[in-house]
Amino acid sequence: GLAANGTGDVPSFTATNSGATPISGTITVTPTANGCTGTPMVYTITVNPPPTPIVGGPAAVCAFSGGHVYSTADVDNHVYLWTVNGGSIVLGQGTNSITVLWGADNGTTGEGSVQVTEYIQATTCSAVDVFTVDIIPLPAPVVTGPATVIVGSSAAYITTAIPGYGYSWNVTNGNITSGQGTPSINVTWSNTPGTGTVTITQLNIATGCVGSSAPYNVSITPAGNKVSGYFSYYNAGQTPLDGLTL
Repeated sequence: GLAANGTGDVPSFTATNSGATPISGTITVTPTANGCTGTPMVYTITVNPPPTPIVGGPAAVCAFSGGHVYSTADVDNHVYLWTVNGGSIVLGQGTNSITVLWGADNGTTGEGSVQVTEYIQATTCSAVDVFTVDIIPLPAPVVTGPATVIVGSSAAYITTAIPGYGYSWNVTNGNITSGQGTPSINVTWSNTPGTGTVTITQLNIATGCVGSSAPYNVSITPAGNKVSGYFSYYNAGQTPLDGLTL
């Protein structure tokens, strides 16, 4: 701050106001020379209070999720400029409230942030608040199991079991006969040749984040033909029958 008195030039100083209303102070400069005192000059300084933005909103979000609202108190004749790191502003820029679409998780806790700069139009005073957001990665399940099956046959398909996760399976051109809601299912495939798919959706129960696998394609093939009966083979030369194909 500024000393209560002194001589020479008035040094530079920073005036602060932590209150909610303007405060004023005076600086009196009295010129002196050769033992004579001149007329004092009085300068009045008014220190306006800065705005006090405080951002509120979800502190943890799922990657690629939207509809998240962040806001600060709405004050008349104040202007708000928002910046989002790790996501994009869908609507609300310039107001006291924005809606954000978050992007991907990059593996670092607290990698997202929402910043607001609040301006007072009448005084041009401004202040900044930054709100840190943790972007949670989505589950990334993978399906394994037979990729080729015979029409009407049954097969098992699995994904990695993770404690605290929920499982929902979807099958096309086949029926889930057991295991729905678990990491492993049994499927009875269609009686018609073609292509089926198996997809698993995982829910992280603690975070509410959901992720699905890519469809796992399964080729449903016709059943082979079975030949039965007798055949005669006269082997005059008594040669080996190795490699005989019927």
